[in-house]
Amino acid sequence: MTTVDVLGVRPVNPVARLLTALLIAGGLVLSVDWVSALTALALELVLFFAVGARLRPVLTRGAVIAVAAALTAVTILLYGQPSGTVHWHFLLITVSDGSIALALATFLRVLAIALPSVILFADVDPTELADGLGQVLKLPARFVLGALA
Repeated sequence: MTTVDVLGVRPVNPVARLLTALLIAGGLVLSVDWVSALTALALELVLFFAVGARLRPVLTRGAVIAVAAALTAVTILLYGQPSGTVHWHFLLITVSDGSIALALATFLRVLAIALPSVILFADVDPTELADGLGQVLKLPARFVLGALA
């Protein structure tokens, strides 16, 4: 018999959540364009709601990540590699077509990498994660205890 939570969704093994977040992050770290990051972000949002994530927690946690992503994008915008038409220049700050595109791509990549991690691990019980690491992935006891701590 399988257990079902309040939303009618079966609980997902924390190791599956961990591997999913690593898979998403690994693919996005290797790409630099904004199209793949936007596509991943759109698919992630659809999947979050398909598995029963509630809107309020997603928006609350997503807002914090969006602020961090925006700060990262501003840094890239101001100090990124200048290329193309230069729109504004002051001392070390150069805003160009290339830095704008890179800032947009960075913003979307940070969102697409961080959102799954925060949403997937918001309600993970550390004991269940340690059990999964030991039983599913057969990791050494010291590593499992370190993850539990």
